Amino acid sequence: MAFENSKLIRQSDIEDRLAVPQRWMNLWRPLFENGKTEAVVRAFCSLGYGWEFRCAIRGIGQYEKPVLQAPEWQRFVKYAGLQEGDKLILQEVANHQRGMNYHIKVQRKGVDGLWADVQPPEHAAPTFYQFII
Repeated sequence: MAFENSKLIRQSDIEDRLAVPQRWMNLWRPLFENGKTEAVVRAFCSLGYGWEFRCAIRGIGQYEKPVLQAPEWQRFVKYAGLQEGDKLILQEVANHQRGMNYHIKVQRKGVDGLWADVQPPEHAAPTFYQFII
């Protein structure tokens, strides 16, 4: 996997939209060619469900301030059961499957202080954004 970045989840990320670390824009820059301020980022979770997130940046000013917009992000928050302090990991996949460029997963720190993957619930994701890879 060529690209892997993580972000610790804050309460504001859970309640609204995900504030994307600026360093992720190094990889996503081609999505915003020709002055675009919004792009689609596609990822799949460990159960194989596909997720489409709208990523928006500021059109003016020195800082782009990228965010994954609600409601798409909020659907993932609810589905994955995100909590403050969780670690969101986005990994670029070499073999794009059905347009999915990334694998998205969540880790949580255990009582032993070690990070472990949080398994999504076994129930199916709602049909309006579900597609199995």
